[in-house]
Amino acid sequence: MAEASHEVERSKEIYEASETIGFDADGVLFDLDGRVIWRVNSTHGTSYTVDEITEWHSVRNWLVDLGYPPKEAEVSQFRDYWENRELILSTPLIKGAWEMILACERDGKNAIVATSRQFFLEETTRLQLRRRLGLIRPENIHIRKAGDDDRKGFKGRVVRDRRIGLFFENDPLHIEGILEQTDIPVVWVPFYPRYEKQYPEIASSPRVIKLPYLYLLAQVLYPDTRIVL
Repeated sequence: MAEASHEVERSKEIYEASETIGFDADGVLFDLDGRVIWRVNSTHGTSYTVDEITEWHSVRNWLVDLGYPPKEAEVSQFRDYWENRELILSTPLIKGAWEMILACERDGKNAIVATSRQFFLEETTRLQLRRRLGLIRPENIHIRKAGDDDRKGFKGRVVRDRRIGLFFENDPLHIEGILEQTDIPVVWVPFYPRYEKQYPEIASSPRVIKLPYLYLLAQVLYPDTRIVL
């Protein structure tokens, strides 16, 4: 816990010194992993947990284990789960997400959302953000356009173009892309201890702040509301 407190303090100092703050959508602001797990388990009678999502294709691998042909499992993991409009719109906020956006609004920060979702989810993404986080201005929402297949590099480009001073991200691939293209610090959240061995080069970067939960910082920046844990 002492280490987490140190990372919270680091995040707070950089947040206070930055005019523009960037956020990933899935995994940072929205608990899509949890919603996908719920859908898989309720559909198939399984008992998977969020900790078992170790890569993008975890759901595909589970479906294959459940008897799906590989090609059908590949299609289903996107159509029925990760890119399912109904599921996305019903996904709850992660604890602390609303308070982070409230803090940005109160402190005069420019809150930017950058997501590498597919271009055909732009309308869904904007609707989701309008419903759940209405304080984020439409021009501050960045989604990959049709033909942009550079998932890894997309957020780094947004960071450069919008002069973001601190970015909150959960995907190690995207953190690596931001580190390669910019010189800003990145808050890796949620950060699990297993990442130290899985991604040692990224985890050991002095520009990476490892935060177990977003609410740890949110309750410091915006203590006016009580975050229910």
